[in-house]
Amino acid sequence: MAETAMLRNPRTEIRNPQIWVVKTDGSGLRRVTDGSGDWSHPSFSPDGTRIAAAHAGGELFIMNTDGTNCVPQGFCGAHAEWSHANNKIAYTNWGCGTYNSDIFIYDPAPCTSTQRTFHGPGEAFNQATWSPDGTQLALSKRGSNGHYDVCRINADGTNLVNLTSDWPDTDEEWPVWSPDGQYILFLRTVSGVTDIWSMRTSDGSRRSRTYINHDPPVPIEFFAVGARPYKLTVTVESHPDWGTIKVEPNLPNYDPNTIVTLRATPIDGKYWGRWSGNVPPGTSSPTL
Repeated sequence: MAETAMLRNPRTEIRNPQIWVVKTDGSGLRRVTDGSGDWSHPSFSPDGTRIAAAHAGGELFIMNTDGTNCVPQGFCGAHAEWSHANNKIAYTNWGCGTYNSDIFIYDPAPCTSTQRTFHGPGEAFNQATWSPDGTQLALSKRGSNGHYDVCRINADGTNLVNLTSDWPDTDEEWPVWSPDGQYILFLRTVSGVTDIWSMRTSDGSRRSRTYINHDPPVPIEFFAVGARPYKLTVTVESHPDWGTIKVEPNLPNYDPNTIVTLRATPIDGKYWGRWSGNVPPGTSSPTL
């Protein structure tokens, strides 16, 4: 049975996270590191025999899954992720003497690193994650305005695309690909409330994946895309999983390719989270 690597604090009062592995059924929990220093972002090699992780200070280490042969790689590498398709490690120099960081790709065989992003003033690239086929990376970009966006770039550093640039005043970060490569999951924070979103890689359509109890209520954003303008409102149902999105008559001079700010109707003091998708005019859908 496959194992997964994670971080764990042996004692809650001490900030000293260590690397542990556990089988996917929850059995076989065991510690890998010896208890010294802080570890972060462990990632398995494609064959499952080694782990890449950053140690205190940000230096990248590679070790066996039992903790032996723990070897520093000689450079600072945070947020490491090992591709299971091309055996290369994506990492960032975030926190390694700079917070204006970039994405690098490390090939452990010849021990070479190549820079893939080049930040502008006030910018930072970090939190890179591989597509299943190893041809692309999804990553977080901190803009000069201090907000984060999810971006996508080819593994050779070409074709950098900002996937959430239409949300300039919110934070989208920590992307991860679905195993089939059809979706990118990410965290989105609006007014201090964070929930999970998915984005379809083929067309960029987005959808909230989590129910949020907003207190106090915050606007609900709906990215409306349609052949003609229409207004959207949200009616909250007493349903455990979804609210209902209804469409009202068209509004003059409304661009359907903009973000609509909406407020939910409270039910027992609870408010639903954010949805995205394409609702045809005159219809309602509980499963966007």
